[in-house]
Amino acid sequence: MVYVVSDSSTVRPGDDADWKADIPTTFTNGDYLWTRTTVVYSDGKKTVAYGVSYLGKDGKDGIDGKDGADGKDGTNGKDGADGKDGASAPPV
Repeated sequence: MVYVVSDSSTVRPGDDADWKADIPTTFTNGDYLWTRTTVVYSDGKKTVAYGVSYLGKDGKDGIDGKDGADGKDGTNGKDGADGKDGASAPPV
């Protein structure tokens, strides 16, 4: 399978186009990627099939969504343990 980038979805690139074994790094938004698959049978006959795909252009940003619902309030934590009593003062 080989690939080539084109600006047309209707005019198939010819055999002299720059077909590559890997998807070209130049394939960007708004381009068409043509794929050529060649199957060779044991009797030597071959079949060639073509496919084309499109990488869409970035569209405009959509409108902002609605705010989400407020979250639940947290529960209060437990009170801490009482501290130890202090030592008594020596008599005066």
